[in-house]
Amino acid sequence: MALQGSLSYLEIAYLLQMTGSGKKSGMLVVTSDDREARLFFDRGKLVRAQSNRSHEGIGSLLVRAGLLTETQLESALQRQAAEGSGRRLGTILCEEFDIGPGDVERLLRRQFERIVLDVFSWPGGTFEFHFTEAARVADRFCLEPADFILGVGIRAGLLAEEGLAQERSSPELPSIALIESDADLRGRCLARWRLEGYRGSAFGLPEEAIAFLGDTPSASPPGAFLVDVGPPASFETGLRALGRIHAAFPDGKVIAFGLAGPDQQAALRGAGAVAFVAKPTAADLEGPHADFHLDGFLMALQRAVATCSGREGTAPGRVKGA
Repeated sequence: MALQGSLSYLEIAYLLQMTGSGKKSGMLVVTSDDREARLFFDRGKLVRAQSNRSHEGIGSLLVRAGLLTETQLESALQRQAAEGSGRRLGTILCEEFDIGPGDVERLLRRQFERIVLDVFSWPGGTFEFHFTEAARVADRFCLEPADFILGVGIRAGLLAEEGLAQERSSPELPSIALIESDADLRGRCLARWRLEGYRGSAFGLPEEAIAFLGDTPSASPPGAFLVDVGPPASFETGLRALGRIHAAFPDGKVIAFGLAGPDQQAALRGAGAVAFVAKPTAADLEGPHADFHLDGFLMALQRAVATCSGREGTAPGRVKGA
């Protein structure tokens, strides 16, 4: 099972922190055009980072730093290939070639920093998080994601904070109205959006939203409406709910979310929806990675709102389990 979606650079630090605090194991793949980076985690610890824009491994970094000779590196690589035990090259170099663990960790941190800082400069992109079972990592070099972003990767963290401050200071932040029957999900959505500077309200039924907002002439109507259209079995009910919201507030942007298939999504757009965001399935929300799926879904909803309000230049995020 994988978590997939589109993201902006502001969300990369959040994904890393989600992975660390949730102690998730797996591989995060971030792509943008012809660029790709892969971050590997074991129980929330960042254990490896790769990018097709950064090809140097730890052996080459040690050679370039003058801490290892080309002959020693070749010997260590031959030892690794002969063993076939999964021991990482850094461990072999430390245990059998007298390379200091501190030197390996320092160079790894520098390499990881370069990769993550490079990803932060990409103009959006997509991500996939592939979950794996936690396993004992045959290496002594693991970096805490939160510490990495806030410590060694402080510049990446500052980039995120600077961008977030610019977003919050924008006078164009739309107000949001959420129509969702699940009270817990309504609360989590509002809490996240208010942290980002949005004004929001939430309702269990479309009729409640229409009655409340229509009877408050002193307040400007929300700029974006997010409507849960439910599962395929109750799609017609969800479609009618979306149609009522669009008819009552024709100037508002209506974003649908749920479990609709391609044909149903086309029907939603015909009824006035400007975007669709896939909602996690019941299995996703009841499984071991429930919080991760829910956080990814909230992130996709926020990105869809930003896109339809003209604050993002890329397509709305769509997060789904696959």
